[in-house]
Amino acid sequence: MIKMETDKIMDDSNSNSQYTSMILYDPARKKEPSPTFQNERETCLTYFLKWNEADQVDFVEQLLSRMCHYQHGHINAFLKPMLQRDFISLLPKKGLDHIAENILSYLDADSLKAAELVCKEWLRVISEGMLWKKLIERKVRTNSLWRGLAERRGWIQYLFKPRPGTTHRQHSFYRALFPKIMNDIESIESNWRSGRHMLRRINCRSENSKGVYCLQYDDNKIVSGLRDNTIKIWDRSDLKCVKTLTGHTGSVLCLQYDDKVIISGSSDSTVRVWDVNSGEMVNTLIHHCEAVLHLRFNNGMMVTCSKDRSIAVWDMTSPGEITLRRVLVGHRAAVNVVDFDEKYIVSASGDRTIKVWNTSTCEFVRTLNGHKRGIACLQYRDRLVVSGSSDNSIRLWDIECGACLRVLEGHEELVRCIRFDSKRIVSGAYDGKIKVWDLVAALDPRAQTSSLCLKTLVEHTGRVFRLQFDEFQIVSSSHDDTILIWDFLNYIPPESNSNRSPSLWDMTSPGEITLRRVLVGHRAAVNVVDFDEKYIVSASGDRTIKVWNTSTCEFVRTLNGHKRGIACLQYRDRLVVSGSSDNSIRLWDIECGACLRVLEGHEELVRCIRFDSKRIVSGAYDGKIKVWDLVAALDPRAQTSSLCLKTLVEHTGRVFRLQFDEFQIVSSSHDDTILIWDFLNYIPPESNSNRSPSPSLMEH
Repeated sequence: MIKMETDKIMDDSNSNSQYTSMILYDPARKKEPSPTFQNERETCLTYFLKWNEADQVDFVEQLLSRMCHYQHGHINAFLKPMLQRDFISLLPKKGLDHIAENILSYLDADSLKAAELVCKEWLRVISEGMLWKKLIERKVRTNSLWRGLAERRGWIQYLFKPRPGTTHRQHSFYRALFPKIMNDIESIESNWRSGRHMLRRINCRSENSKGVYCLQYDDNKIVSGLRDNTIKIWDRSDLKCVKTLTGHTGSVLCLQYDDKVIISGSSDSTVRVWDVNSGEMVNTLIHHCEAVLHLRFNNGMMVTCSKDRSIAVWDMTSPGEITLRRVLVGHRAAVNVVDFDEKYIVSASGDRTIKVWNTSTCEFVRTLNGHKRGIACLQYRDRLVVSGSSDNSIRLWDIECGACLRVLEGHEELVRCIRFDSKRIVSGAYDGKIKVWDLVAALDPRAQTSSLCLKTLVEHTGRVFRLQFDEFQIVSSSHDDTILIWDFLNYIPPESNSNRSPSLWDMTSPGEITLRRVLVGHRAAVNVVDFDEKYIVSASGDRTIKVWNTSTCEFVRTLNGHKRGIACLQYRDRLVVSGSSDNSIRLWDIECGACLRVLEGHEELVRCIRFDSKRIVSGAYDGKIKVWDLVAALDPRAQTSSLCLKTLVEHTGRVFRLQFDEFQIVSSSHDDTILIWDFLNYIPPESNSNRSPSPSLMEH
């Protein structure tokens, strides 16, 4: 047995010699081991294998403690790959891919992008598992902003279970979609903070109208209550009044609707119930002895308040069966507004107080004091109450303890309406202004008051009576007889250059042509337009194709895909074909905005393009005219290489314009010629049978 001396201290010379030899150790250049070493190593390994695991570990630790740092580095490099395990790639392939997919599906977007770069196997799992699609679906299910974007942008049709007869897009579609969604979200947030919006206006003026007192909206309609005693329902697509409800004998001061009924309160002191679909009045509630100023209903319960200083709590069994449960008395002036949930009823009055009542027992809980004048509006959600007053201020309250958390000042007259969500407060006042406030900062006591108002919106010319908002828009009504829609999603920067705006003209006769509308939205020159009875389609140097509704002239969608400016297009039925200075041709489905095919082959800008039911014919700055198989191009199974049927080369300059039918192509060029390519009367030349066809020539 070899005896190892571990505590003997070597002299300096021996120590330095040993240290030097260790530093020079290079495993890549080590000599062939001697027979003696091999025998001793086998003996050590034999002993090692006889020991238990604990003894083996102890022995290795003793060896490592006697090695130098350089040797430790070599051992570490040897151990590192042994300790690493690609748990995704090592999962069995057959039948267990779903386990890897489930593991990676918990990643957020940044982590998923990083995972794609780990190795091809991880990329395969992410791609085949459609994990970007699943991430988007998860966001849409859990986030109202994502849900709203999906519906407004149209890509919700590509999520969740496909419709009968349809299939989902490839993984690459969803991978490309995610950053576009994030750009939309960032744009919306930026537009809110800077006040950039697209404004649409509904003019409600009539002989008797002196203001729009209340409103509520959804994606399809806006329901408004007017001073002329009517309720008007407006279609969101064209902003036309589709129904007028009559029956009140006084101004309609408040309303709310759901999928079954509209309930309205009036200065005639009645509450009326209407069928939301037919517009028929189904019930009239007579209780208050003065004007009904506000109402709320939810989950079989309704609360109304009145100028008579009382609050009425109602049980709603059905639209025709609504019974009074309790009258709440306590305010010393008109009760202007109420709100409630399953815990509290909250009311605000001209007596400068907010009162809190227990919803189930209707017992009084507490009073919130602080406003210096009467309170005109409030909203209550969770623990937070936000109120607006004729002292021109807004106050934030904790309903549980009654504490005032923040006072917001900036309006110059009475704050008439107020709403908030998780991010913002939006207020409207008698000064005609709408203000957007940062709610998150307002709840932070460290935030400076001067930084809380994000933007002031000024468009109304009269008092702002009512507003409602969501992540994408504000809808407001005013004494100026208008309803304004402030759209923060579809904001289009104003352009000073008139050639960036398609203009729509009405032609009564050759001598009577009047401008109907100017469409603004492109950020560069608009190079081409086409239209039918449904859509106007425009293409621009800004690389986009924009689609507009022909009858209303409202923007519909943008087709994105070209990498450079677009020079030409044609639109017919659902198909748009466009040519660009990126030298490509793209085929689009106008209804969903999808790019169906990219055709490549031209060497310079594609300047002109036409198609019929069989072919696409394109002309470019490379002087060539190409004929493409349209039927095959629309078949996703067709090979791209087979789509170009023929290239016609006769022009000696750029091709500017062409037109064709079943028998011929007529083209013009920078070479001062018009060529007529006749496919009917073609006669093969005996000397050169390869040329096809021979064009007629008109020189200029």
